[in-house]
Amino acid sequence: MHHDAIRYHHERIDGNGYPDSIAANNLPLSARVIAIADAFDAMTSTRAYRKGMTRQVAVERLLEARGAQFDSELVDLFVSLAGNGNLDEVLSHSDENIPLLVCEHCGQIIAVDRESKDGDIVYCQACCSEYRLQRIADTFALEPTGGEASVQQLKPQADKYPVEELIQQMPVELKF
Repeated sequence: MHHDAIRYHHERIDGNGYPDSIAANNLPLSARVIAIADAFDAMTSTRAYRKGMTRQVAVERLLEARGAQFDSELVDLFVSLAGNGNLDEVLSHSDENIPLLVCEHCGQIIAVDRESKDGDIVYCQACCSEYRLQRIADTFALEPTGGEASVQQLKPQADKYPVEELIQQMPVELKF
Protein backbone atom coordinates (compact mmCIF):
# COMPACT_ATOMS: atom_id res chain seq x y z
CA MET A 1 0.00 0.00 0.00
CA HIS A 2 1.24 3.48 -0.79
CA HIS A 3 2.67 5.03 2.40
CA ASP A 4 0.57 8.20 1.93
CA ALA A 5 -2.78 6.39 1.53
CA ILE A 6 -3.96 7.11 5.05
CA ARG A 7 -2.60 10.65 5.03
CA TYR A 8 -4.42 11.56 1.82
CA HIS A 9 -7.75 9.75 2.19
CA HIS A 10 -9.48 13.06 3.04
CA GLU A 11 -8.29 14.66 -0.17
CA ARG A 12 -10.96 15.15 -2.83
CA ILE A 13 -10.87 14.42 -6.54
CA ASP A 14 -11.67 18.08 -7.23
CA GLY A 15 -8.67 19.24 -5.16
CA ASN A 16 -10.76 20.72 -2.32
CA GLY A 17 -9.81 18.21 0.36
CA TYR A 18 -7.24 18.21 3.14
CA PRO A 19 -4.49 18.21 4.33
CA ASP A 20 -2.84 19.40 1.08
CA SER A 21 -5.66 20.08 -1.45
CA ILE A 22 -4.25 17.52 -3.89
CA ALA A 23 -6.20 16.88 -7.10
CA ALA A 24 -7.06 13.46 -8.54
CA ASN A 25 -4.08 12.95 -10.82
CA ASN A 26 -1.69 13.19 -7.84
CA LEU A 27 -3.66 11.03 -5.40
CA PRO A 28 -2.52 7.44 -4.86
CA LEU A 29 -5.10 4.81 -5.83
CA SER A 30 -5.06 3.45 -2.29
CA ALA A 31 -6.03 6.88 -0.89
CA ARG A 32 -8.92 7.13 -3.36
CA VAL A 33 -10.13 3.66 -2.36
CA ILE A 34 -9.82 4.40 1.36
CA ALA A 35 -11.71 7.69 0.93
CA ILE A 36 -14.77 5.84 -0.40
CA ALA A 37 -14.59 2.97 2.08
CA ASP A 38 -14.04 5.36 5.01
CA ALA A 39 -16.98 7.56 3.99
CA PHE A 40 -19.26 4.55 3.53
CA ASP A 41 -18.20 3.17 6.91
CA ALA A 42 -18.72 6.54 8.61
CA MET A 43 -22.18 6.92 7.07
CA THR A 44 -23.38 3.40 7.88
CA SER A 45 -21.84 3.07 11.35
CA THR A 46 -23.86 3.81 14.44
CA ARG A 47 -22.17 6.42 16.59
CA ALA A 48 -22.88 7.51 20.14
CA TYR A 49 -24.53 10.65 18.72
CA ARG A 50 -26.50 9.14 15.77
CA LYS A 51 -27.78 5.94 14.19
CA GLY A 52 -26.01 4.72 11.06
CA MET A 53 -27.59 5.27 7.63
CA THR A 54 -28.94 2.41 5.56
CA ARG A 55 -26.80 1.01 2.78
CA GLN A 56 -29.09 2.62 0.19
CA VAL A 57 -28.85 6.13 1.68
CA ALA A 58 -25.05 5.84 1.97
CA VAL A 59 -24.81 4.68 -1.66
CA GLU A 60 -26.94 7.64 -2.76
CA ARG A 61 -24.60 10.01 -0.92
CA LEU A 62 -21.57 8.44 -2.59
CA LEU A 63 -23.22 8.86 -5.99
CA GLU A 64 -23.99 12.52 -5.21
CA ALA A 65 -20.29 13.12 -4.42
CA ARG A 66 -19.08 11.15 -7.47
CA GLY A 67 -16.57 13.14 -9.52
CA ALA A 68 -16.16 15.89 -6.90
CA GLN A 69 -15.27 14.26 -3.60
CA PHE A 70 -14.69 10.72 -4.88
CA ASP A 71 -13.20 9.07 -7.96
CA SER A 72 -16.10 8.34 -10.36
CA GLU A 73 -14.85 4.96 -11.58
CA LEU A 74 -14.16 3.76 -8.06
CA VAL A 75 -17.58 4.91 -6.85
CA ASP A 76 -19.16 2.98 -9.73
CA LEU A 77 -17.23 -0.16 -8.72
CA PHE A 78 -18.13 0.32 -5.06
CA VAL A 79 -21.82 0.88 -5.89
CA SER A 80 -21.84 -2.27 -8.03
CA LEU A 81 -20.51 -4.20 -5.03
CA ALA A 82 -23.30 -2.76 -2.90
CA GLY A 83 -25.90 -3.63 -5.54
CA ASN A 84 -24.71 -7.23 -5.69
CA GLY A 85 -24.99 -7.59 -1.91
CA ASN A 86 -21.23 -7.87 -1.55
CA LEU A 87 -21.15 -5.14 1.10
CA ASP A 88 -23.74 -6.74 3.37
CA GLU A 89 -20.96 -8.51 5.25
CA VAL A 90 -19.18 -5.17 5.73
CA LEU A 91 -22.25 -3.59 7.27
CA SER A 92 -22.42 -6.11 10.09
CA HIS A 93 -18.84 -7.32 10.47
CA SER A 94 -15.57 -5.66 11.41
CA ASP A 95 -13.62 -8.22 9.40
CA GLU A 96 -14.33 -11.44 7.57
CA ASN A 97 -16.46 -13.64 9.83
CA ILE A 98 -16.05 -11.29 12.81
CA PRO A 99 -19.30 -9.54 13.74
CA LEU A 100 -19.32 -5.99 15.02
CA LEU A 101 -19.71 -5.88 18.78
CA VAL A 102 -21.73 -3.33 20.74
CA CYS A 103 -20.56 -1.53 23.88
CA GLU A 104 -23.02 -2.36 26.63
CA HIS A 105 -22.47 1.03 28.27
CA CYS A 106 -23.07 3.45 25.38
CA GLY A 107 -24.14 1.38 22.36
CA GLN A 108 -21.10 2.32 20.25
CA ILE A 109 -19.81 -0.28 17.81
CA ILE A 110 -16.53 -1.97 18.75
CA ALA A 111 -14.68 -3.37 15.75
CA VAL A 112 -12.50 -6.44 16.16
CA ASP A 113 -9.80 -7.23 13.61
CA ARG A 114 -8.73 -10.56 12.12
CA GLU A 115 -5.72 -10.88 14.40
CA SER A 116 -7.77 -10.68 17.61
CA LYS A 117 -7.55 -13.63 19.97
CA ASP A 118 -9.48 -14.98 22.91
CA GLY A 119 -8.56 -12.91 25.96
CA ASP A 120 -7.44 -9.80 24.06
CA ILE A 121 -8.41 -6.45 25.56
CA VAL A 122 -10.43 -3.98 23.44
CA TYR A 123 -11.85 -0.54 24.18
CA CYS A 124 -14.93 1.43 23.27
CA GLN A 125 -13.78 4.53 21.38
CA ALA A 126 -16.78 6.51 22.67
CA CYS A 127 -16.96 5.85 26.42
CA CYS A 128 -13.51 4.26 27.01
CA SER A 129 -14.97 1.06 28.54
CA GLU A 130 -12.56 -1.86 28.58
CA TYR A 131 -13.59 -5.37 27.51
CA ARG A 132 -11.95 -8.77 27.28
CA LEU A 133 -12.74 -10.73 24.12
CA GLN A 134 -14.25 -14.16 24.65
CA ARG A 135 -14.06 -16.56 21.72
CA ILE A 136 -17.39 -18.34 21.23
CA ALA A 137 -17.26 -20.76 18.30
CA ASP A 138 -16.15 -18.63 15.33
CA THR A 139 -17.09 -15.25 16.80
CA PHE A 140 -16.43 -13.10 19.87
CA ALA A 141 -18.38 -11.77 22.82
CA LEU A 142 -17.40 -8.86 25.07
CA GLU A 143 -16.75 -9.36 28.77
CA PRO A 144 -16.59 -6.05 30.71
CA THR A 145 -13.47 -5.73 32.86
CA GLY A 146 -14.53 -2.59 34.72
CA GLY A 147 -11.43 -0.80 33.42
CA GLU A 148 -11.15 2.25 31.19
CA ALA A 149 -8.86 3.07 28.28
CA SER A 150 -6.06 5.59 28.44
CA VAL A 151 -5.55 8.14 25.68
CA GLN A 152 -2.71 6.01 24.25
CA GLN A 153 -4.91 2.91 24.15
CA LEU A 154 -7.56 4.80 22.16
CA LYS A 155 -5.11 5.91 19.48
CA PRO A 156 -6.62 4.86 16.11
CA GLN A 157 -4.75 2.30 14.06
CA ALA A 158 -5.37 1.63 10.39
CA ASP A 159 -6.33 -1.90 9.40
CA LYS A 160 -4.36 -2.25 6.19
CA TYR A 161 -5.38 -5.81 5.28
CA PRO A 162 -8.86 -5.13 3.85
CA VAL A 163 -7.60 -2.23 1.73
CA GLU A 164 -4.70 -4.27 0.35
CA GLU A 165 -7.06 -7.14 -0.47
CA LEU A 166 -9.49 -4.80 -2.23
CA ILE A 167 -6.71 -3.31 -4.33
CA GLN A 168 -5.53 -6.80 -5.30
CA GLN A 169 -9.05 -7.61 -6.54
CA MET A 170 -9.41 -4.44 -8.61
CA PRO A 171 -9.28 -4.56 -12.42
CA VAL A 172 -5.75 -4.15 -13.75
CA GLU A 173 -6.60 -0.97 -15.69
CA LEU A 174 -7.35 0.87 -12.41
CA LYS A 175 -4.05 -0.08 -10.77
CA PHE A 176 -1.05 2.21 -11.08
